[in-house]
Amino acid sequence: MSTTIKYFAYAHLPAALQVVSKPIGDLAHQLEAQLPEGAEKSAGMRKLLEAKDCFVRAALDAPKQEPQAVQLPPHQQRVVVEASDLDERLQKLSAFIDGDAFKAIDSDEQARLVTQAGAMASYLAVLQERISNFVKE
Repeated sequence: MSTTIKYFAYAHLPAALQVVSKPIGDLAHQLEAQLPEGAEKSAGMRKLLEAKDCFVRAALDAPKQEPQAVQLPPHQQRVVVEASDLDERLQKLSAFIDGDAFKAIDSDEQARLVTQAGAMASYLAVLQERISNFVKE
């Protein structure tokens, strides 16, 4: 798992910045799960992160608009909460994988944890896609 994936989190951002950061974060998680580790993936993830940061800064300079209040039905609200919780757990797992304690466990368990993180990222991408379509419904 790349060391930059944790920087694509967006749940902590204000709504106006989430709109900009979310699609790029979703793409980053999808690519993280799809592509093998390597120099090209690392370079691409760093450049994607740089682009995301530029777009978020551009959004900071944009004129302020009144956000539209969207009241989701309870079943959709549960999906939003589930995605937020999963994102938080994935960030913690990614931080663990990037830490020293991860290196101390056996390689089979390391492989299982990396697989788990990939599955979580894929699952999160599906939840985020569903959420992005709630407003369109």
